[in-house]
Amino acid sequence: MFASQGRKAIERNSVAVLESFHNTVERDIGEFSDRDAAIMFAGWLHYSIALLIQSRRLKQNEIPAALQSGALAVRSAAPDHGLGDTYIEVAQGRIFDSMREANGSPMWPLLYFARAKEDGLRVSEGAFAGALMRETEAVARMG
Repeated sequence: MFASQGRKAIERNSVAVLESFHNTVERDIGEFSDRDAAIMFAGWLHYSIALLIQSRRLKQNEIPAALQSGALAVRSAAPDHGLGDTYIEVAQGRIFDSMREANGSPMWPLLYFARAKEDGLRVSEGAFAGALMRETEAVARMG
């Protein structure tokens, strides 16, 4: 079976997006942090999956593979995140709650920011929301 456009896009872009979040974190707090980058990446990954499902560029049965690609990216590009092996799955509820609360508006990263602080996020709200908005806008062009 062939992978969809969306699955290929997530597989191709996950490490680059995570590296972009590392750069944002370093500019904002003045140090490298796998933890902050991984928290931001979890938001990007779940939003990307939701958007790609909605636009029919990712199939429901490909969600586990897309999540696995994200988890592999975190293990390889942010190995010292300290959030646990299941953080991608754990963060899903917080991210989806933020998207529901935003009710379709692009303000979901600001809502997710408050929830992500519970996981030890140290990045400023502006850097966090700006990076997530920038990277999630690119999701619309994935494929």
